[in-house]
Amino acid sequence: MDTGDLDLLVSSLAPVPRMRVADGQLFMEFDGEAFSYHADIFVLRIDLGPDAYLEADGRFGTSGTYTTGDGQLFLNSIGSDQQVLAWTAYKDGQVATMPGTGPSYSLPVPGEAPYRCLPDRLEIDTRGASPETITMFFYRSD
Repeated sequence: MDTGDLDLLVSSLAPVPRMRVADGQLFMEFDGEAFSYHADIFVLRIDLGPDAYLEADGRFGTSGTYTTGDGQLFLNSIGSDQQVLAWTAYKDGQVATMPGTGPSYSLPVPGEAPYRCLPDRLEIDTRGASPETITMFFYRSD
């Protein structure tokens, strides 16, 4: 999932005014009975006004086991690792950077979600602030 689509997903899951995804990609990989859901770099930006904004650079990874049945994806045994690498504030051309700390979060949440496997993508109904979010992962061969 590239930055534009990731921006839409984050805004539906955490509707914070003027927050957007400035950079990053989201990956979901399945290997046997295990899954990995991760972003190697994830940059959130909150616009604070003219010539002022705050950015958080981080990464996260969630992994565990999964099963499927009756059109449901069941995520089990989830472990998460999140790390905010830095907070950077910009105002009127001045920059201040602080080491990363902050809230912990887990995506996706343990439990079940309807899913659809299509020839070009995997669609997972995602729970969040917006009840009708569908997360789409497009197949990629590297």
